[in-house]
Amino acid sequence: MEREFLEKDFTRLSPSERVNLCRDKADEASKLAKAASPAFRLAYAAIAVEWLILADEIARAMMGSM
Repeated sequence: MEREFLEKDFTRLSPSERVNLCRDKADEASKLAKAASPAFRLAYAAIAVEWLILADEIARAMMGSM
């Protein structure tokens, strides 16, 4: 698992690559939520949701620019 997330790397990606990365990060956060103690489960789940929202917003913007 990649541990570092850098803005400069993200901005170099194409929009479709950004969508894929966001969905991958959501999947990672969901897995962490399932394995986390109850104290952290909701936080990881919320992070997963936010990654999915970002992926959807990027995808919508891609569709709007076509």
